[in-house]
Amino acid sequence: MTTSFRGIRHRLSLSLIILCLIATPESNAEVIKAYFEPFPPIITARGEGILGQLFTEIEQRSDFRFQINIATAHRIRTLIKHGDADLIGLFAISPPELNLIPTSVIPLAITFQVKNDIYATKAGNLEINTFKALPRIGVPYGNARFVADLVGISDNQVYQQNMDNLCKMLAAGRIDALTFERGAAMSCIEKHKLEKIHYRLHPQHPVIVGLLLQDTPQGRRLKDRLDAIIATIDLESKMKKYNYYLNLPDSGTVPCCTQ
Repeated sequence: MTTSFRGIRHRLSLSLIILCLIATPESNAEVIKAYFEPFPPIITARGEGILGQLFTEIEQRSDFRFQINIATAHRIRTLIKHGDADLIGLFAISPPELNLIPTSVIPLAITFQVKNDIYATKAGNLEINTFKALPRIGVPYGNARFVADLVGISDNQVYQQNMDNLCKMLAAGRIDALTFERGAAMSCIEKHKLEKIHYRLHPQHPVIVGLLLQDTPQGRRLKDRLDAIIATIDLESKMKKYNYYLNLPDSGTVPCCTQ
């Protein structure tokens, strides 16, 4: 009876040791709670894309583990305000959009140039004065104030929905136009195989967006460590699809739907 008990205890001890050895790397990892609005191909609704690849490489080179969450811009601003998010994106790193974040933040070294387009099924609706008079213009959730100011329309012209629904509503004629960042809008149009969607760059100047952390001692330490790792990673090879969208002409028909 005693021998049997000792044998069981020995096996249990070995099991606990093995379990501890397996669990140690993960338990020592520093979890970064990251929240993003879908911004394909930079970050998709499934947490994949350019940033997904970048975070995987960072994890391979450090003890960081990224907990990627997808949310609306409005919810993300609330989370960072209350300290419930460590890293957020993608937001402009300068005013006026930066002023909408209700706490002091600092950007990581990595940034993205963003081109904002206006989209319509009727090319004539892309004439700027005509566009600004349209009654129903689609904008993804949480971006109404910033985008309205950016393209020069009033709040009551803005119709908010998720990007997938907005693209389908545009093709069906249920909204007059759509405006948002080029990569996110065009990749959505491509995904749904929507035809004869016209676009035009507006405004003419690009916006620089990035990843933000709270401007606190902890946030600044995290920024320094992440920036040092990012500096060792080849970002250019991950940017090919995004650069394809950036390098398209300033106006035309969405090319993915004319092939």
